[in-house]
Amino acid sequence: MTRRQLKGMTGILNEEHERHESNIFDKAFPLMDILDERFTSQNVFVLPPHRRCACHSLNLICKCEIFKNMNPSPKNLFDSTDRKLKSIWAKQNRSAKVSYNIRKCLGKLFIINNETRWNSYYNAMKQAKHFLLKEAFRVKAVKITIGYLLPTLTILIQRLEMLLDDRTIKH
Repeated sequence: MTRRQLKGMTGILNEEHERHESNIFDKAFPLMDILDERFTSQNVFVLPPHRRCACHSLNLICKCEIFKNMNPSPKNLFDSTDRKLKSIWAKQNRSAKVSYNIRKCLGKLFIINNETRWNSYYNAMKQAKHFLLKEAFRVKAVKITIGYLLPTLTILIQRLEMLLDDRTIKH
């Protein structure tokens, strides 16, 4: 076949396709009649009542009740940590550059919490703890003379003593 013959065939196929499409859109379908035909007394399905999984119910109770009865200081610490990790997870999901840098520094990406996956929150927190401990052990001793740190240390000591002497602060 020559190029001219192929061009002629594609033109014919395109015209036929357009004609077929216009025929489809010109027809009117009686939608209500079709729907009424499908719902007869023979094909109406009745599903059993929904029963929630016992594990799911226990999980919801534990989440809600534990957070209600938690003391304010651990609750604030937990909320702060949770917000920080959620922001890291969001950045990792949004940016390829950030996820590349996380993988480069830590060796792998964070496990992302997913509400519909069991234990995903636990696994994500466990991995974050692992990364923090790994990073803490990686920090090496720095050799600095006491003369370099002495001005900072004296200022800190003075300010701590001022805080301890202040009677308006309860500690």
